Amino acid sequence: MERVRALYGEWSAAARRLREAETNDRERVRREDMLRFQLDDIALCLDTSRQREAKQQYEYDVAAQALPLARAERAAIDALTEEELQTYLALSRKLLEQLRRTTAGL
Repeated sequence: MERVRALYGEWSAAARRLREAETNDRERVRREDMLRFQLDDIALCLDTSRQREAKQQYEYDVAAQALPLARAERAAIDALTEEELQTYLALSRKLLEQLRRTTAGL
């Protein structure tokens, strides 16, 4: 009987260790899933941030390229007489209206 009791005690201890190992394994898998999700989320945020930065750099580059032309146009406008300026403004309004009509259908 003593032998049975000892074997049962060993079996109980082994069963408890097995349950603990299974619980620990499930917890480890759960933590791995959580970390994987967090890493994916961080990677997505980083990609989004890089895309935003690239867009801002592109917009800056476009503005920097347009600046000399805008300065030249401003200098040309400053050199116009009042009559020439009124003609320029009328043509600009007409062009803008044509552009609006063209893009309205898009």
